[in-house]
Amino acid sequence: MDILIAKGYPTGVVTFSDKAVARQIESNYGGEDLVRPLVFHALRRHWMQQDRTLKLEQAVNKARSYVEKDLYVRAAYPEWRNRHDPEFKENTMPNSKEWHINRVKEDYLKRTGKKLENKEVILFDDGERNIEEANKLG
Repeated sequence: MDILIAKGYPTGVVTFSDKAVARQIESNYGGEDLVRPLVFHALRRHWMQQDRTLKLEQAVNKARSYVEKDLYVRAAYPEWRNRHDPEFKENTMPNSKEWHINRVKEDYLKRTGKKLENKEVILFDDGERNIEEANKLG
């Protein structure tokens, strides 16, 4: 990911971690509330290790800027959303990362005015099914 960031590419994180589900199990962490701080701290730490002259404040500002401007996060658990969220009662969310990736593409278009094609998206996933589904979409 660091190479992509260094080259100026924005990053999207799509996850089944869901803030709504976290609330149901009385957890404070899920969805964006989990992803953004994790990415922030990982980047801050990584950049300080890569450049030993970088001061903490500089690393914090750099990581904060990236997370706020160039990190796109979409988090939703399809099975839960399709059962409990009125938005998905009629038009269900696919049990893949398709909905998530499409929302990131929409967010990117709104923020930059530039359209992303599926072939411009790289998906790293721990589930083969999600990758197979993404390949079907191009």
